[in-house]
Amino acid sequence: MEEDNMNNKKELSSLDVKRKSLEMEAEAIVSELTSPIISEDGKQKNCMGIDTPLIDADGYPRSDIDVFRARTLRSRLAVIRTDHSTIMKKIETLLVLVTQNTNNRTTISKKEDEEEVKARRAEKPKPKFDTQTGKWVVMNWDGSIAGVQGGDKRSFYNNTAPAVANNNTNKSTNAEQQDNDETVMAGAFQNLSTTTNSVVDSSKRIPFARVNSVAPNSPSSLVLEKDDLILQFGTVTKTDPTISGNNLLPEIGTLVVQAAASNDSIEIHLLRQQQTNIVSLTPQPWHGRGLLGCHIVNYEE
Repeated sequence: MEEDNMNNKKELSSLDVKRKSLEMEAEAIVSELTSPIISEDGKQKNCMGIDTPLIDADGYPRSDIDVFRARTLRSRLAVIRTDHSTIMKKIETLLVLVTQNTNNRTTISKKEDEEEVKARRAEKPKPKFDTQTGKWVVMNWDGSIAGVQGGDKRSFYNNTAPAVANNNTNKSTNAEQQDNDETVMAGAFQNLSTTTNSVVDSSKRIPFARVNSVAPNSPSSLVLEKDDLILQFGTVTKTDPTISGNNLLPEIGTLVVQAAASNDSIEIHLLRQQQTNIVSLTPQPWHGRGLLGCHIVNYEE
């Protein structure tokens, strides 16, 4: 239940980022549709409008506006409103689930706390001699043995647990455990070093995506350029030439939403004019489409 609740919260964060992105894009579209148009000679013309007719009284397309642009914006606005409505329904459903799980956990926690207080206040049995340790022991509130090594895993009433090892055995076991820990740590640092080197070394990576366009004043406009070839996008990379870049683009989309939800930046390794560059990009809602403001397409050499 706890894991489900955490997943629901993560999905809520992702949906909230998408909601904000759609709302900001819709705001920009509405602003353009409702703002008066200034002609080249400085005269003010009528705005395109959100639902005003695009034809004149004679049935011809209006000559005072860009009819194609108006239709494109209106179509996109309709899609945004539909997507926004769908997202809001999902958010409402998840909020109910998260609230229910939180209330259930609170109720369970209170019940467990009450039971623990009751158990702690209850009268305890008299101390008894523990034959395995040779000591007099008392019972913890949860029924385990207090004051001896490993007593938290033994029952005060059931004295059949394995005997505690002597000091020499403990020292030997601790020494072996320490050696094992050092071996594991050494292997971990070796793996970490290998991983770090593989991330930095972009020369062995294969371009799998290309930046097709970058919108002005977007999050991508400061770090990406048209025709940049992507070698690595966060954790997404291509090392097998047989893998199509189309299979990796959805992973980029998922990573972008997750990064925007947690306000994290994404490290991108790219190839620009035969030079390898490493840039950092933070996805976020802006007055345009998407969270990056760029169009990334599949690339095959």
